[in-house]
Amino acid sequence: MSSINRELPGIIDLHIRGLKLGVTIMKLIQKTINILAILFMILGPTISAANAASGSFIGVQGEQVSGDATVLQNTIKLSSNFKTTSGPDLYVYLGNDKPTKIIAKLKRNSGRQTYTLPDDVDLSRFSSIFIHCKKYNHTFGKANFQ
Repeated sequence: MSSINRELPGIIDLHIRGLKLGVTIMKLIQKTINILAILFMILGPTISAANAASGSFIGVQGEQVSGDATVLQNTIKLSSNFKTTSGPDLYVYLGNDKPTKIIAKLKRNSGRQTYTLPDDVDLSRFSSIFIHCKKYNHTFGKANFQ
């Protein structure tokens, strides 16, 4: 027992040092995460802006459509300020002067929405996002993206 009593302070000291080292490592990891978060906030918009195009909707043919849209890589994102008048068969399309490539049925008439582009879509061929009634071939709104 006496040898254990003599070694116990050393063992306790090693354990405390290990705990302190663990705390130090955790603090370093947290600082690294904070630095990376700051860098992402600073550089993230710059990086994604290089691959993104955006525009604002305007109503056409007497319809009311407003809000912003962004095309980023393989998605179309309608922002929280997106709003359109109701229609019987509204879809999201891509096109230039008119809607030509159907993307998906419009999920709802307002608010944030995301649509995945089909694999065969070449964004360089299109300049606009359309909200279009497929049933009556009637365009509600258009956002030219840049």
